[in-house]
Amino acid sequence: GGVLQLALQIPFLRNKGVTLGFRLKFSHPGLMRLLKLMIPAVFGAAVYQFNIIIITLLASFLPAGSVSYLYYSDRVFQFPLALFGIALATASLPTMSDLVAHNKTNELKSTLSYAMRMVLFITVPAMVGLALLRIPIVSMLFQRGVFTENSTILTAQSLFCFSVGLWAVAAVRVVVNVFYAMQDIWTPVKVAIISIACNLVLSLLLMKSMNHAGLALAVSLSSIINLILLLTILRIRLGRLGLKNIIHSLGKIVISSTVMGAVVYLSYHRFPFPGVTSLVVSILLGIIVFISCSYLLKCEELLSLLENSRFEKNKV
Repeated sequence: GGVLQLALQIPFLRNKGVTLGFRLKFSHPGLMRLLKLMIPAVFGAAVYQFNIIIITLLASFLPAGSVSYLYYSDRVFQFPLALFGIALATASLPTMSDLVAHNKTNELKSTLSYAMRMVLFITVPAMVGLALLRIPIVSMLFQRGVFTENSTILTAQSLFCFSVGLWAVAAVRVVVNVFYAMQDIWTPVKVAIISIACNLVLSLLLMKSMNHAGLALAVSLSSIINLILLLTILRIRLGRLGLKNIIHSLGKIVISSTVMGAVVYLSYHRFPFPGVTSLVVSILLGIIVFISCSYLLKCEELLSLLENSRFEKNKV
C-alpha cells in the first residue's frame, strides 16, 4: 500500500516537470538536519496514534470484545481522516514553509485560516454522516460470521464517540504544520505530552461508566484540547489568526450539515431501500444536499474548490 501510494504520485510529478533521482550522501548537512528534526516531529504528529495505543491497552481490562470494537470503529474513522484531513495538511506545509522563509506572517496566518476552514468544510459533514449512519456503515463493512448484530451496535457506539473529534484531529495536523514551517519542533511535542496525559485521565474516568465508548470519547476530547492549546500558543506568537472568519464559515458549514443530516436521517429511516442501496442513496443525497446548501449560503470554501477546478480544467 505504501509503495503504491508513492508510485501513484510519480506520473503527476512528471507532468509538472519534476523528476526524481536518488543520491546516497549521508554526510549532506540537509540530511543531518532532517534526522535531528525527524524524531521529535514524528512524536508530535503521532499524538493520535499514541492515544489509540493507550485506550487499546485500557480496553483489555474491559469486557471481552472491547479491543475489537475500538479497532474496527477506528478503521472506519480513519477513512475520511486519511482521505481529506491528512491530504490537506500535507498540501499546506510547503506553502507555509515558503511564507515563513520570506517572513510573510500575514500571508501565513491567512493560509492557516484558509486551511482550517477547508478542513472544517470537509470534516464537519463527514462527522455528521458518520454519527447518523454509524450502524448501517459498520453493518455493511463487518457484520458477518461471528461479528453479530450486537457487535455492530457496540462498534457503532465507539464510532460515534470517535466521530465527535474528527474535525479536531484533522485540524491539529494543519496547525502543527505552522510550527514545523517555523522550524519549531518541540512545541508540538510538549503539547502532545499534555494531550496524551489528558487522554489517560479522561480514559480512566469515562471507561467506568461508558466502557469502550468512553475510551473513544476520551481520544476525541484530548484531540480538542490539543487543538485549543496549539491555537492559543500560535495566537500569542503571531497575533490574531483570523478566528472570526473561521467561526463565520463554521456557522454556514453547521447549517448546511444540519440540513444534510435531516435529509440523510429521513432518507434512511423513513424511506428505506432494500439492502445496501438505502445506505448508498442516503450518502449520495447527503452530499448533494450539503453542496447545494453550501452554494446557496455562498460558502467561500465551496466557491474556492469550484474556482480551482475550473482553473485546472482550463489548463488542461
